[in-house]
Amino acid sequence: MNKTCFLSILICLLLVVSACGQGEEPEADQQTGGAQPPDTDMLNEEEYEIRESEAGTLTILKEETELDITETSGEMRLTVNAVQIADFDINEEFADFFNGLSEATVFTFHIDAENVSEEDLGFYPNQSTITTNTGQQISSNLLLSDDVGGEFFGNVKKIGEVFFLADRIDEEITSIRWIIDGPHDEDYETVGERMDFSIDL
Repeated sequence: MNKTCFLSILICLLLVVSACGQGEEPEADQQTGGAQPPDTDMLNEEEYEIRESEAGTLTILKEETELDITETSGEMRLTVNAVQIADFDINEEFADFFNGLSEATVFTFHIDAENVSEEDLGFYPNQSTITTNTGQQISSNLLLSDDVGGEFFGNVKKIGEVFFLADRIDEEITSIRWIIDGPHDEDYETVGERMDFSIDL
């Protein structure tokens, strides 16, 4: 894939989630002088936040930015700080980069993954699976996801986003189940249970 084209695709996705989990305060309303906290529930259609780029148009459907969900498996700790669900209308010239899709739904998770031991471990949240209350099973998109998996040396933390891309889902998504294989040691022996947890939206 041409690097310039790939960066253009990421503009639409990454800029949207760059503030996830940062806890930024909303700017004061210029007319009232007061700050209104964002409503993380399902928005009315006319209130959806929309971002556009050369790759297409991203419409944010749901966003939770203060989740602080922590799961452990062996000596690996995973914290989900934020989740975003968005519809992605992909411009025709970029469809081949997304398996020919013209309409997609994008799930983005902002996470911390940490090895709390002195031992080197392998752990792969960026090679995992989610299911939804609407019946979809979706594998993570390794190409779009940050480097938040792989080898973790002792006492190392990785922070970033994991992306899941699916055919457009028209039904309302109210819960997500995330399944991640347990960590392994340097001999590829499993040293923790599979992570399997749900996030209600």
